[in-house]
Amino acid sequence: MVKNYKSLKKAFTLIYLLLSLTSFSQQSLGRDSSEDLLLFQYYQTEDYSSIIQHLESNQDFNPNQELFFIISQLKTGNENIEPLERWIKQNETHSYQTLARFHYSEKAFYSGDSLASGKYFNSIDRNELGQSSKGTYGFIGGVLALQQKKYKRAKSFFDYSEKNEFANTDELTYYQAFASYHLNDLEGALSGFTESVKDPKFSTSSSYFLAKIMLERGQNEEVIKLAQNELSDEVSITNSGFYQLIGEAYAADNNASKADVFFEKAIEKHPTRPSAALFYRAGISKFKLGEIDESIELLKKAGLGAGEYAELSAFQLGRLYIEKNELSEALASYILASASKNEERQEEALYQSSKLNAALERYSEAINYCKDYLRDFANGQWAGEVRNLLVQCYLKTSDYDLAISELEEAGISNRTQQDVYQKITFQKGLQAFNDGDFRASKVWFQKSQSYPIDRQLLNETHFFLGEIHLRYEEYVQAIMSYQKQNPRTPESSYGIGYALFNQQKYQEAIPYFTASAAVASNEMRQDAALRLADCYFATKAYEPALSTYNRLPQSVYVTFQQAMVFRYLDRNEDASMVFEKIPANSVYGDDALFFLAQIAFESERFTDSESKLNSFIVRFPDSKFIARSYLNRALSRINLAKYDEAKADLEFILENYLQREESFSAILGLQDLQRKGIKIGNLDTYISEYKAANPEDGSLQVVEFEAAKAVYFDQEYSLVIPKLDRFLADYPDSKFRPEALYYLADSYYRTSQWTEAKKIFTKQMFVRNVYTSRVINRLGEIHVLLEDFESALEAYSMLKDLNLSDKDNYNANSGLMNANFSLGQHAQAITYANQVSNSSWKPLNADKEAKMIIAKSNLNLGRLSTGQSNLDSLALGTDLFAAEGAYLSAEIDYGKGNHDASLDKLFDLNGRFGSYTFWIEKSFLLIAENYIAKGELFQAKATLQSILQHSSNEETLQIANERLLQIEQENLSDTTKQDNK
Repeated sequence: MVKNYKSLKKAFTLIYLLLSLTSFSQQSLGRDSSEDLLLFQYYQTEDYSSIIQHLESNQDFNPNQELFFIISQLKTGNENIEPLERWIKQNETHSYQTLARFHYSEKAFYSGDSLASGKYFNSIDRNELGQSSKGTYGFIGGVLALQQKKYKRAKSFFDYSEKNEFANTDELTYYQAFASYHLNDLEGALSGFTESVKDPKFSTSSSYFLAKIMLERGQNEEVIKLAQNELSDEVSITNSGFYQLIGEAYAADNNASKADVFFEKAIEKHPTRPSAALFYRAGISKFKLGEIDESIELLKKAGLGAGEYAELSAFQLGRLYIEKNELSEALASYILASASKNEERQEEALYQSSKLNAALERYSEAINYCKDYLRDFANGQWAGEVRNLLVQCYLKTSDYDLAISELEEAGISNRTQQDVYQKITFQKGLQAFNDGDFRASKVWFQKSQSYPIDRQLLNETHFFLGEIHLRYEEYVQAIMSYQKQNPRTPESSYGIGYALFNQQKYQEAIPYFTASAAVASNEMRQDAALRLADCYFATKAYEPALSTYNRLPQSVYVTFQQAMVFRYLDRNEDASMVFEKIPANSVYGDDALFFLAQIAFESERFTDSESKLNSFIVRFPDSKFIARSYLNRALSRINLAKYDEAKADLEFILENYLQREESFSAILGLQDLQRKGIKIGNLDTYISEYKAANPEDGSLQVVEFEAAKAVYFDQEYSLVIPKLDRFLADYPDSKFRPEALYYLADSYYRTSQWTEAKKIFTKQMFVRNVYTSRVINRLGEIHVLLEDFESALEAYSMLKDLNLSDKDNYNANSGLMNANFSLGQHAQAITYANQVSNSSWKPLNADKEAKMIIAKSNLNLGRLSTGQSNLDSLALGTDLFAAEGAYLSAEIDYGKGNHDASLDKLFDLNGRFGSYTFWIEKSFLLIAENYIAKGELFQAKATLQSILQHSSNEETLQIANERLLQIEQENLSDTTKQDNK
């Protein structure tokens, strides 16, 4: 709002009814009635009462009469302007539009509603106005322009008003001077204010501006003399302003002690928050007097606002804080000063921001500011020093993305840069590997190898690339990477062994598993020993296989393999004893029971064989051994002379498993029964059907299935779906059916067709075969993706109950942990998270994920202290979970009011987790909030300014900008706003 607006409004209310608005000639009323002409005459003579008296009994106004009636009411005290606006909208083409719009703008203006006054102002044709109305029009337009800080436009309007002899010359003179001052027309302003100072309404404010002009002209004694005459004990913006002017005059004369006294008074007499200019000048006076702490406090207050004085204050604060060795505060100051439009100040501020960030071990931010400096001051006085600092920061930053980007952009031309690049890309690769992003990790390790300066680091990249190739079943490439290690580590021998093992090159794998089983870490050593035993078994070296299995911890798999070794060693009694130890509900339960029956059958214990096979067929109707079980039971029954029952078993095989190899044996069995006198009425039919179903003994079926499998393993999942659909339709009884169904469902899963995948997996979840665990685990994952957490619980519970292997138990516990957490069942989530942590087999970072679930669950259960302790433990790591843990713990401290503790954790997060930009950006916002909560608004502002300078996240930028504006606006006073006019 313009100065002295209330005085202006009061003065104009007194003369309001004296203003003449005659603007229309008689010609404009040529077609109107004599009554309308009479009304216009009343209007010209400002006889508004006669207009009202003449029309108040009239119930049917025409537009002319209605307008005169509305204007007359407004002129005689009615404040309701809405009827006039309604008339304007309803009579858009009426010749009185200018008259109506002028009166609307005038009434709104003198009612103090500048926004409404300007609504129709620009559409008024001033050429249609009479002279006195033109004067008023020009004055209103000038004041409206002043409010918009359009000083040149305001001056033009005021000159127009003066030309048309505006009645209230005192107000006009003052505001003309006000516009001239802001147009830097000091002579015009001086002349106007010298005249206005004689008017009591404008005397004080005119004196103020006269003093300001004198100050700008260096007439310091005159400023002091004039301003002192205006001083009082009043707490007001104007009185504060006079004290400030005297202080500035003394400061200009280098009289810091006297300037200090008046600046203190100016602050004391200000009714709200003083301007940044006042705080700045007061701070500089304190500095000159050697009162550094007092100076800092005043400059900080100046720096909280916006504009040049805020930037100047920040710059001076940076120097003061460096002298005091308060680096964090100095950094905040220089960050704010780095936004300055003054190149000299900006260059020094960017340089100092780079150095101070590095000194405080905030290397990612140091890189940002080095980059800013070199972008704007590539040939600056500190450019060489900044370039050296940049290289050092690359080696120390945890923001690998930024460092790599900067190095690649600058060019990697010397050995030092190559060494840095090798190390940083290796660290980035390792980070991606630890986060489970193996494809990205592979790229970074390969980039690291492009500059093999550090041989040890090169060796490590070979190992990790081997691990990645192995994970993606790229066995040849995996072996090549492992073998490039020199010297080779036990871990690489272990990896080579696995790559050969997975290619079924068991004999070649034996020496590698032997080497790693001897010297690798405990967990790896046990697994290497297990695979060594498997290699012995696969190469029929049964004695060393048994010896190795016997040294391993017992599991269902090891027990089953021991039994199989006994079987191949013809130690059937030992084999039977071990098979009987295997639980029927385990993944090897059907195998164990089948082989117990097989041993009885081979030992010609046909009654025992039949009994065991009866049990097997009932319990495992979908087993891969089911056709063989029916055949063996039939043969056992033939030997027990149960011919009819044997016949039924053999016919069952031919009716249900015609493409299995057992079907040919079934035909032979029926022929044998026929020779024994048993009537076989449909034997020829069975033989014909067998020939038709097995024209090439299934060789074409094998070719088609292997072709489909090859497409699956090439990860062309969208292509494999139609192939497997066609295979299952062409060979409904194929022995490959369970495997084909799994690959089909998994292809749907991998192409995000989860509903289709769920249909197939659901039908297979009760079928017990080698795919059982994978089917149930996939089903659990699909339910999670579809947010059906209850069904996920059922699937993972089934997997857990089956107790198939250590890996499957981990998958079950992990699934149960996450599903319970998603359902808000946090106590159960903690239970399963603990089981995940205690798993004998678990993938990379599984332990961290479980600890994060435990932490979050404890927080959700209201166990704040325990949850935060969990998070603090996680934060000790170096991965994504550690970054999240550090942030969440800091967030808890913030919520508890422990702001210093929160800040310590957030700065540590920034130093250690620079590559996790999501948590870094959240941390900066929380740092700002901590400073705000502590009342350290200067630090908060600097933090937010840094975000705005370097973040690319739109949401983060929006939040930071809103908070920064809030801080600045809350610290802007009326004086600041007026000084900016």
